[in-house]
Amino acid sequence: MSTIQSIDRTIDILNHMVLDKESAIADLSRDLDLAPSTVHRILQTLQAHSFVVKNEEAKTYSLGPALIRLGQKASANNSLLKLSQSILKGLSEEVGEDTYFVIRSDYKGILLSRYESPTRLKIVEQFGYGLDLHCGAIRKVLLAFSGPVFWKEYLNYIGKVGTDYPISSQDQLLEDLRDLVKNKGGWSYGDYIPGCYGIAAPVFNADGSLAGSIGTIVPELHLASKELDQLVSLVKKYGLQFSQLLGYQ
Repeated sequence: MSTIQSIDRTIDILNHMVLDKESAIADLSRDLDLAPSTVHRILQTLQAHSFVVKNEEAKTYSLGPALIRLGQKASANNSLLKLSQSILKGLSEEVGEDTYFVIRSDYKGILLSRYESPTRLKIVEQFGYGLDLHCGAIRKVLLAFSGPVFWKEYLNYIGKVGTDYPISSQDQLLEDLRDLVKNKGGWSYGDYIPGCYGIAAPVFNADGSLAGSIGTIVPELHLASKELDQLVSLVKKYGLQFSQLLGYQ
């Protein structure tokens, strides 16, 4: 796998600094076999963004507060990942399909967790894969519960950068979002996977903020033995259970 040398060196420095309370440029240069000038430039950049802090008297560096925010976010995501597994398993066993937990990252919906059912027909998504928020019910729920102000911001963003999945009607999308909020979940059809229904519901944190969305993707041919409304109710039920696990009342 191709990597970027400057980023590799930065990560090496940060990983080395985990081992020591404070690190001097000379020590980092020696231990990592990097030129002192290279170490100095990298540390200056990290310091500018609060990823390291400098002890001016000792001329040493230690890890900075910006890393705390990243660590807290990673820890929160890891907790969500663990909690999601039993919920996704239960939902999958009831709907007979793969189930997913997706979180919002800016203008994308990121797959955080998935439970695979025995069904042979699979909708393949990679963990960490980001897709535009108007694509499919699972991501539309994230957009819907981000509020009307963000809807406008999102549409402006898509208008500027474009998308692989063009929005045929902004008015229809806004109506869909309002319905998802009103009904606390719902379904979509063929948004980005032809012949498939997406079914989703929101998951809330204890303070009522949006934690993510839970859902499933059902090929149309599987619906012969399944009622769509019943599947929507099941997804909503498990979305509420997940929210309650997070302390939501």
